[in-house]
Amino acid sequence: MKAVVQRVTSSEVVVDGETIGKIGKGYNVLLGVFPDDTKKDAEILAAKIAKLRIFEDEDEKMNMSILDVDGEVLAISQFTLCADIKKGNRPSFTTAAKPDYANELYEYFMEQLNIEALKQDYPYDREMIDGIMELILDVVCSKRKTICIAGDVKSVNVVKGRFMKLNMEHIRYVMNCMQENTTKIRSIKQYMLAALYNAPATIDSYYRAEVNHDMAEGKI
Repeated sequence: MKAVVQRVTSSEVVVDGETIGKIGKGYNVLLGVFPDDTKKDAEILAAKIAKLRIFEDEDEKMNMSILDVDGEVLAISQFTLCADIKKGNRPSFTTAAKPDYANELYEYFMEQLNIEALKQDYPYDREMIDGIMELILDVVCSKRKTICIAGDVKSVNVVKGRFMKLNMEHIRYVMNCMQENTTKIRSIKQYMLAALYNAPATIDSYYRAEVNHDMAEGKI
């Protein structure tokens, strides 16, 4: 994989007059994918970009990463980065990955960036985050016909449908629920399964309750 990283104060992508991507302070990342690139390459590149220290600290030295400054990333798939110009003057793009595979690795790259940000926010729970991601992958790739969620046997297709809707905010929500839980958890795996399955339906009410609590306490 090849990436061009540009530090920006703001950026947006406009297609046919419609804004399809927009960020504030952070990175513009042009991402090129080669046919022999793997998910491991995406993981390594995402970790490197997340930890690059090219933002100034209070002493105006480039000593802070995008995670340290709570920045955003606008990544753009760019096959021209894979151009071959060794022969002649006309670039050849046969060295770039096919669109479907390039998009798959692009999406995985973005997922890995989000995971790096999550690990920054929960530095003492890295193993738990890895466990949650492995559990999601296990469910989505499962060949079983049913999965037990909180004692209820559900069709694997129903569970997969729920898990396919999960995003990083749902993962943060589950992490918060686990941190705030005061009762003994007999099976971490079963608890996480149920929490992840219910997250899309319960996350809004959870944060509304948080806001109402803070308002009652005079915090907001």
